[in-house]
Amino acid sequence: MAAFFAFERDEPPSSGMRAVYALNRAAIDHPIGADPLMNDDSSDRNARGYMGLFTPESGENSRLISQSGLLTYGPVETDVESWIKSRFKSDVDMMVFLRILIPDSGRTDLLMYLNRMNINHMSMFPDLYGAGRFSNMRLQIPGY
Repeated sequence: MAAFFAFERDEPPSSGMRAVYALNRAAIDHPIGADPLMNDDSSDRNARGYMGLFTPESGENSRLISQSGLLTYGPVETDVESWIKSRFKSDVDMMVFLRILIPDSGRTDLLMYLNRMNINHMSMFPDLYGAGRFSNMRLQIPGY
């Protein structure tokens, strides 16, 4: 799904690359200070700016349920990459945060492959917006 959101917009990025991010859930789930791989000595998650993960389970928002999202939350005005750099030692032998750069030139093929796996606007946005965006994508990409 991350690849879908990275490639859904038609405007090409100036770098010619699109990014998909991966976050090691096991590393984030440990309390700050409880893991020797972390820089912080505090065991209080909220005292030093804890970052957590949240999976929506309520049926109130059909989009969130359809997207099966795993959301991050953390300190105000702190992005995930900066938080990771400040909390984890640089010599750790495990992957905590990964940025995957994918050439924009493969956008059409990638979106077609995702559509075959039912990852498209219609399945991600089960409403009129999703139906409209799906229809527009079918008109823009032959064979979609």
